[in-house]
Amino acid sequence: MSTRARGCFGAAVVGILASIGCHPAGASVLLVEGPALVFDDVHAFDGERDLGITDVVVRADVIVSVGQVDVSVPVEGVEVIDGRGKTLLPGLIDGHAHIASISQLEQSAAFGVTTVLDMFMAEVTMRAIKRQQAKGKLAGAADLRSSGVLATAPGGHGTEYGVEIPTIERADQAEAWVADRVEAGADYIKVVYDDGHAFDVEFGTFDPATLAAVIAAAHAQNLRAIVHVSDLPAAKQALRAGADGLAHVWIDQLADAEVLALLAEHDAFVIDTLVVMQTACGDPVIRELTDDPDLAALIDPMLLAALRTTLDTNLGARPCSPAVETLGQLNTAGVDLIAGTDIPNFGLPAGFSLHVDLALLVEAGLSPSEALQAATSTPAERFGLTDRGRIQPGARADLLLVEGDPLADLRALRHIAGVWKSGQPIDLAAHRRAISEAHAALVAQQSAPPPAGSESGLISDFESDLSARFGLPWEPSTDGPGSTVELSHGQDPGPGPGSKGALVIRGTVAAGPRAWAGANFFPGGAERKPANLASKHRLDLRVRGTPGERAVLLFNSSMMPIFVTFEVSSAVEWRHVEIDLDMHHVPMWDLVFMFVGSTVPGSFELQIDDIRLD
Repeated sequence: MSTRARGCFGAAVVGILASIGCHPAGASVLLVEGPALVFDDVHAFDGERDLGITDVVVRADVIVSVGQVDVSVPVEGVEVIDGRGKTLLPGLIDGHAHIASISQLEQSAAFGVTTVLDMFMAEVTMRAIKRQQAKGKLAGAADLRSSGVLATAPGGHGTEYGVEIPTIERADQAEAWVADRVEAGADYIKVVYDDGHAFDVEFGTFDPATLAAVIAAAHAQNLRAIVHVSDLPAAKQALRAGADGLAHVWIDQLADAEVLALLAEHDAFVIDTLVVMQTACGDPVIRELTDDPDLAALIDPMLLAALRTTLDTNLGARPCSPAVETLGQLNTAGVDLIAGTDIPNFGLPAGFSLHVDLALLVEAGLSPSEALQAATSTPAERFGLTDRGRIQPGARADLLLVEGDPLADLRALRHIAGVWKSGQPIDLAAHRRAISEAHAALVAQQSAPPPAGSESGLISDFESDLSARFGLPWEPSTDGPGSTVELSHGQDPGPGPGSKGALVIRGTVAAGPRAWAGANFFPGGAERKPANLASKHRLDLRVRGTPGERAVLLFNSSMMPIFVTFEVSSAVEWRHVEIDLDMHHVPMWDLVFMFVGSTVPGSFELQIDDIRLD
């Protein structure tokens, strides 16, 4: 307990914690009445500066005092937390996420992320969560701010997810579109300006006049316009059009003098989303953090296992973009940077991923203090969240307490001792118990017996129908209304293997990414639970049909598939396809279902026979 200024404060304890004109230099001069929470002798980072060792007093949901107080005399209703050896920070802010459920916000809070800025979600979900927040019913979940749906062109990025969203074709539609977002309750406007070429895909996109019109319409409604870009020329055009910030750093090349000048001229910020970009290339820094025991104790192990698989699969599959080096350039130039994760892309989990992103910002050359500022005071200021992101009198008591000093070594941020949202503690003990139970379930799944009937390795020979030796019969699968498929049992009167029958898949894949048509096989039976097929290392099948590229997708509990392509060369001659599952890092102990079919736009026929796992 602090014993500083005991003579001055001894009499004031009657008022719970009071300063009566004899407060030490730099401390707040406030009278605190009613129940209070005191962080005593804690190292504090206020969102921008290192405050050193101090005391922080919270009453109800607000910080009321930062400075030295005397808590040596116990007072009823005052909870004192010993801050020695610990650091207190503002609750973290994830500057770029995609939220589909309250559970993501609850998981974020467990990692000290008390505010999440969503950059594209279903507006019905957004309104439902905001109603719950307004009623004070989500005390254990991060606070949500959102753009609602994003502004994109017909066929533009954002339309490929199977969710129908209103698009903008012309500049004269921008004003009405933005007015609809205001009515829906959006907090800012997310705009897509990306033709996809940086990712080797093709998207529809705005012309410059429409881009400028959307941004102007947002500003006319006193809303910020944050623009998604992926290449440097698009970033420059977005800034010329008046973007308040960029939703990602571009990935095609380093910064040049022109873009730095535009960022300075327009006082624009950049949300880094380094974690999703580096996951795309399997960055070893991210893989290392998946093994951190403090972080692992707060996250569903199935999600973590799926992320490890994604990272191992992506490692070396493509070169890393220059984004890390570019962020270092921007920081040196004094551009405001905001930490953001782009969850749940690539299966990145909520909460955990912001800790990874901050580590990558330090890799990019930011100091720990600069990285933490990018997740506290900077996003709060740039998004007009004047009540948070700081440890100062009058600020909302969203707080993160960690063991050690993350300003000296950012890794200390992972040693979470406590989280408070609006002055109320997040129940980390209950969260850790739930995660421990999930670990036990994971161990049970990894040691579960294989499905009955899988011992021979044969899934289906299709001699008489579309049944399987284990699991469920094959069933049709598409991405939704855009694609079509029909399964049938085909007879081949010719001699040799395959003459008794085959699975025939006839379908049409819609244009655009994330479209598919084919057949699904669920090895776990009627309940469609994960099957433990860890003893299987190779997938074999015979194929023929419309020549071209076809695909096998293997899904685990995270629903993030392992994607493997193969070629069909003839509609008449059978071809043997062999897929090394180990090489593709498939977690066969957790196989929920297998898809075989096409992801290439257009009509196709694919015949499959003698499919097996060995």
